[in-house]
Amino acid sequence: MRACSSWMRSLLIVGLAWAVAGVWTPAIAGGSGGGDGLKKRVAARTVVDQLYRDILARPADEEAIKLYGRALEEGKSVENVRKMIAFSPEAGLVINDRFKKFTGREATEPEMMKVRKELNEGGTIAQLESKLAKHGRKLK
Repeated sequence: MRACSSWMRSLLIVGLAWAVAGVWTPAIAGGSGGGDGLKKRVAARTVVDQLYRDILARPADEEAIKLYGRALEEGKSVENVRKMIAFSPEAGLVINDRFKKFTGREATEPEMMKVRKELNEGGTIAQLESKLAKHGRKLK
């Protein structure tokens, strides 16, 4: 699944590093092996940060981690959170910023919707930048 590959990779790297380092001991995890809460918070933080980097081209701030992390911990899917970020006002600003930088104009409404859908389906702002740099005003 292309939509999850980057956050899964990040989560795997963090999990492996912590496992190798022995971080997930019962004492640190909250008692006798019941560290699910801590694991979920760390996983949610990692996922939200990766989504922010992919979609908004910046690390997630604490407010975003709390908001979207809580949504993940309460059962929202990663795809659901990804959609919320891709269709956020900030994502619109980032998309327009990239269009201005590479084409000298703002995105049209159809272009905006197309890019938001691509971001929602696993695309990244870096991929948009690459397309804009290559095709300029003739983005397809």
